[in-house]
Formats: sequence, C-alpha cells, structure tokens
Amino acid sequence: PPPMDFRRSKGESKPFPPKARFLFRNIGRTQTLLAEIARKAEIKPPGFSWLHRDNDVQALESLAEKVRSALGVGVKDQLSWGDNETALKSWRDAVELSGIHVFQHNLEGFGLRGFSLVRDGYPAIVLNSVEAPAGRIFTLFHEYAHCIRNKEGACGRSNKWSSERSLEDWCDRFAGALLYPPAAGEDERLQPALASLRDDPEASIAKIARRLKVSELVVLMRLREWDRLSVAKTSELWKRISGKINHAVREKLRLRAQNAASRELKINPVIMVLS
Repeated sequence: PPPMDFRRSKGESKPFPPKARFLFRNIGRTQTLLAEIARKAEIKPPGFSWLHRDNDVQALESLAEKVRSALGVGVKDQLSWGDNETALKSWRDAVELSGIHVFQHNLEGFGLRGFSLVRDGYPAIVLNSVEAPAGRIFTLFHEYAHCIRNKEGACGRSNKWSSERSLEDWCDRFAGALLYPPAAGEDERLQPALASLRDDPEASIAKIARRLKVSELVVLMRLREWDRLSVAKTSELWKRISGKINHAVREKLRLRAQNAASRELKINPVIMVLS
C-alpha cells in the first residue's frame, strides 16, 4: 500500500497517479532488498525507542538536540558549510550513516515534497529533486520525524502558516528545532540580522537562512515560536516566501522542459527563447 497521504494544499487530495504508486512500490522493493543485505551483513536497523514519540510539542527541543547529537552534527559544523549543496550532502550523509536510506526523485507531478517508508525496520526517505537544496534539507528532517514516529507518509507543501497540533505540524516543528536550535540563535554572526528583524523582517530572515543553510520558512517558523514575530506578520511572510519558492520550482521545471526539448531538436535553448 502507498504511504499515508499528507498532502495539504488545495487540489492535492485526489488519489495518487499510477506513476506515483509505481515509485512507491519501486522504493519499497529497493528498501526490502537493502534491508536484506543489511541483515546478512549483521547491520542493526536504526532504533528510535530511546526517542520521545507522542505529540508533545514541549519535548521537541530536547528531542531535536538528542538527534543532532546522535547524528554528530554540531552548530559549528552547520555554520562552516560553504553553501546549501554542501549542507544537503552533509546532512544526507549523516542520516544515511544512522541507517536511513535517502533517495531523490522528481516528485513535482505528484504534489509531493517528499515521502517516507518505514517498512522492514530500515526506513527510507525520498526527497523532491526539483526543490532547492535548502527545501530538501527541511524535507529530509520532516520525513525523519515520520520515521521517529513510525508513521510513514507522503507529504506536500503548506502554502500558509499553521499552528495546528497535527502529526504534520509536529514533523515540521521537529525539523525546525533540529535545523535552527537555540544555540545557533546565540551565534554572534546572526546577531546583526536579528537586530534588524523589526525594520526589515524578510531581509533578516533571508540572511539568517543563508548563514544556517536552511529554508527561509524554517527561520520564519522558529522566530514565530520564539515570539519574535506576530501571528499576522508570520502568516503574511509565510504566504510571500512560499510564493517565491513555488515560483522557483515552476521556473526550474520550465527550464528543464525547455532544455529537454532543445536536446531533442538539437538546437540551442537560447534560440528557442528568441524564436
């Protein structure tokens, strides 16, 4: 069976298309094969019994801190990475070393930012390769949270900020707490951006996101949790930043299609635009 459908945007509640179901089955088979190889090699599956699993939002900070410690990635490591691509690779390597397989695939036609499968004791996470690296980092730990809760899911984007106490909200908050811990907020390199938050919140959020190599929505979510921004301002900025992200994804898909067509016709894509 496919993972539970957690797509949240309007128009994304229809059943998964055949290609999506095929992908779920294909990843599931790969996962089963890798699990069998791991068992034969006497590699133990990742255990989450030591982690808190209920919906208690108050425990998220300590939970995220425990996971970061287990992954061996400190705040100094995160701040030292040169760009978002390096950050994605580093986080992915750490997660895979913990025993969770991570794949990437174009999921845009399915309305998904990612999905997780937790079968056979060896979880697998699939990221949307069309999204920017910072977005994939957030999805990686959103789906990691699904693995912790032992509740696999297929998840879409949220175009509006939510304070619901649902499983999806819990997973979002876990990812935010792990990627932007309080210790990072105390780093002196972030202080100028935090100081200008009231005057120009969107620019400040962008600066913090670049420094931490995370999505701007992660920064926005955490600043709201710390009461640095009002509910109204958070909702306004969430809608605006989500719009920019969605536009960037559409533009990336357009360029991919344009370049694919140019290769097929064996002409330069610049000529296609001019024509």
